[in-house]
Amino acid sequence: CSSDLSWKGEIGFKFRLREKTRIGVLGCGAGGGRLRHRTWVTLWDTRTKRPVAYTPVGPESLLLEGFAYGKVFTEAVTLTAGSTYALTVQVSPRLGLMPAPHANVRLAAQLGDFLGGVFSSSPWVYPSELDENALEQVYVNLVTLQVVS
Repeated sequence: CSSDLSWKGEIGFKFRLREKTRIGVLGCGAGGGRLRHRTWVTLWDTRTKRPVAYTPVGPESLLLEGFAYGKVFTEAVTLTAGSTYALTVQVSPRLGLMPAPHANVRLAAQLGDFLGGVFSSSPWVYPSELDENALEQVYVNLVTLQVVS
């Protein structure tokens, strides 16, 4: 994704969780700089097609290793082992969204299995379109989540 996208919608990846996991914060790729305006990162339950958690990220967000993070959840979000989730960021023109610069990064094996890139053509719409040829390294650098113990 580049900051000059004229497309709007949700973009991210789908994954199957290997074990019960607690999530403390969501974030998106900011490359080497800040996002230009606020957007949303959403974690979706693929069975219900509804958000499990979401957070705003923007110019004021904490930047860490190429990602812009939303505020830490006041209570960790618990995800179920064996369930499938989608993690997306809302894309819009001139957002400043860029994959984080991590070469050969993949979804952590202990977390789950990457099932492909997903997208929708509108914000807040479940990402039902699947990009089965998606490069895991690109999508995992585009949106992220942090596990808490």
